[in-house]
Amino acid sequence: VVEASFYDINEATKVTSITQSAVVGMTTPFKKQRDVSLRVTLQPGRYAILPQTFEPDSPGRFFLTIHGSEPFQLKSSDEVLSGEQKRVPGETALEQDCTEEDPVAAFGEVEEDNEGIVLQSLSKTVSELYTAVRVLIQRKQLLQEQIEKMEDN
Repeated sequence: VVEASFYDINEATKVTSITQSAVVGMTTPFKKQRDVSLRVTLQPGRYAILPQTFEPDSPGRFFLTIHGSEPFQLKSSDEVLSGEQKRVPGETALEQDCTEEDPVAAFGEVEEDNEGIVLQSLSKTVSELYTAVRVLIQRKQLLQEQIEKMEDN
């Protein structure tokens, strides 16, 4: 997530560099996953979200979901008119993308894969937690036995 000035949004057609001071949120580097999430608190302003592929100049399909605790507006880059912050009349490119494609159909396979990965991950986590609990119970019993021995002596 990059803080974007009005000039940047109007003039930039391809991002070639980003100053570190403009970056307000970023996932860990080289996190090659199908599902990447980021939680960031932003002050009111204009921000650009830059999804990236791992191959330079390669197109990518991204399914972007954004949640906010306060109402906000999403605009595609073609909605910003030179010098004005008005909504372009009619359907925006962002809205067209959402209505032309069925996100479930377009990303159904990815979603199913993610669901399987999530279930495996949860299963592994539960198993690890169960093992940790069993170890802690055993340690507690050993400590109680040691305390009893010390009290008897």
